[in-house]
Amino acid sequence: MKFKFNSKLNLSVSIILLSTLMAFFIIKSVELNQINSISNLLKSKIYKVQLDIERTHNDKHSITNLKNLVLLTPAIISISYINNGMYIYSDRKEHINKPIEHNLKNIISLGYNPYLLSPKNSQSFSYLFKFGTGYYKINYYRNLLIKNIHNNLTQFKIYNIHEKTKKHLFRSYKIMDNLDIVISSGINTSKLFILLLFTTILSSIIVIKLNRFISQYFNIHNSVLRLINKGVSNDEFIPYYQNVYSLTENKFIAAEVLCRWDRNGNILTPNHFIHQLEQLDSIKTVTLNLIKQAFDDLNSIYPNEKYLLSFNFTVAMILDKPFIDKVINFIENTPNVKNKIIIELTESDNRFKHLADIRTVMLRLKEYGVLLSIDDFGTGYSNLLTIQELPFDIMKIDRAFISSQYAVSNSNMLEMMVSLGKSMNLLIVVEGVETKKELIRVKDLNVDCCQGFYYSIPSNSEKFKQSLLHIK
Repeated sequence: MKFKFNSKLNLSVSIILLSTLMAFFIIKSVELNQINSISNLLKSKIYKVQLDIERTHNDKHSITNLKNLVLLTPAIISISYINNGMYIYSDRKEHINKPIEHNLKNIISLGYNPYLLSPKNSQSFSYLFKFGTGYYKINYYRNLLIKNIHNNLTQFKIYNIHEKTKKHLFRSYKIMDNLDIVISSGINTSKLFILLLFTTILSSIIVIKLNRFISQYFNIHNSVLRLINKGVSNDEFIPYYQNVYSLTENKFIAAEVLCRWDRNGNILTPNHFIHQLEQLDSIKTVTLNLIKQAFDDLNSIYPNEKYLLSFNFTVAMILDKPFIDKVINFIENTPNVKNKIIIELTESDNRFKHLADIRTVMLRLKEYGVLLSIDDFGTGYSNLLTIQELPFDIMKIDRAFISSQYAVSNSNMLEMMVSLGKSMNLLIVVEGVETKKELIRVKDLNVDCCQGFYYSIPSNSEKFKQSLLHIK
């Protein structure tokens, strides 16, 4: 009950955190987008107009230029020039000589430049900037200027930089230095609750689905591990065999023992379980059982002939002394096993770094007639250092180097590896030979043996024993 309560509490906290973060990023994104839109608008409609006016000031066509600016800029109502407290001229009238408004006189007397005049509840606003001995005043339509930058989520505010306005933590701000203007944007309080409700619903869906996915994943993983352990207890892991053909002796001389899972009559290949099995200590039990079953099958048909059986060992298994002791004990106490067993060293992680320890164990195994093979040479962690430092007898080359399905097969890597193996007096076995073309290429390199569907497909005990009778 406590566990369920904690799970629900964790889900609730995750939903709250995710919804809050989502709301925050949405708000900030909308605020910054609105501020940038306003900034770009002010640059094009105010600052650019200011630069155009300054460029034509005192020009003999200055009145005409002002008229053109007003005509070409729909947001502008009018432009006028002020000097010594008087309107001097505008785009509409060449001579005005009319006193300016009192509030405008106060602003000019304070020396603010530039200045934005934005009366509340007014349909227009003005921009004032100093140039020459006087000031230019540009009047704008408020709605025409800002109609494209409203949104339903945030409110914006534009004010002069010298105005003392309290800044809020939850608003975004931008200063336009060339206009002495500050732009701020913040979310409406009423809209904040709506947004939080939306993000909470969305976060609930995401968190619940993610929680279900994770739970299912780990439940499936744990279920597979439980099934594997049960399968080990019930001897459901059985040997399959793939014969190895000698190109020098023109006959089968060995077989690789492969693991299959007989799950309620369905034969599962390693890709369905080997990754999980390798995580369990049970893999050692499975491997020992495979060794015993395989030699029972072999000795029932070929007791006195030298026919080799190879088994896959991980480096973790090699470094497990009690397990290796059991293997050696089996060799010592079982007739017709010594000098017939091959251990193929495979690895899915970089434990080959324990070279000194591995070498010690391998030398001990060789004392009991075990042949040692490096599996899938040229891939994974099977590298040059490994093959030089460890006392291998056999090099097995991965199918990737002969199959046209892989780009590396078009290189000379196969030739180089065969040459390397021969220089080290290793027996060379090429895996995955499936076509006549691949076989010809292998033969041309004077490879010792090959293994693959061309000569033999993996088979169960009965079919393997029948193949031995045919060989015999």
